[in-house]
Amino acid sequence: MPVFAVSVAAALDGEVVAGAVIDVMRDELFCAHRDGGARCNGEAIAVSSCDRLADALAVTGFSYNAELRARQGAVAQRLLPLARDVRCFGSSAIELCWVACARADGYYERDIKIWDYSAGALIAAEAGAMIELPCPENDDLLVAAAPRVFADLRAAVELEPD
Repeated sequence: MPVFAVSVAAALDGEVVAGAVIDVMRDELFCAHRDGGARCNGEAIAVSSCDRLADALAVTGFSYNAELRARQGAVAQRLLPLARDVRCFGSSAIELCWVACARADGYYERDIKIWDYSAGALIAAEAGAMIELPCPENDDLLVAAAPRVFADLRAAVELEPD
């Protein structure tokens, strides 16, 4: 699938302060810096105004770990009837940028590496998305979404206990 990116983030004292994602196949450069908004090819971008999970297009990715992927599949199955649609393209950086420019309304993924999401998460946040970054307390979950669908998406993608 021709969906891949070059993604670079800069951190200062542990906080991501700048990021850029190049969608090579579409010749799009997404970028942002802390408190500076987000842009695509120089034009300001913003998240969607979607206000219901039932109308939201969610994008996600899956772990390479088979056991976790099976649990993630159950989450996607639970989300499918709640959202307009769920899709997976394979590049977290691009999917986060698509949330930033309103091509998707929300993104979620587990077992994702910091280098895969840092720039895209900053770009989405600077475009107005609500963001929850992965940590041990949330079972390594990253969620980025339009503000009015964030809480419902977040609740829908919670892992079932083992």
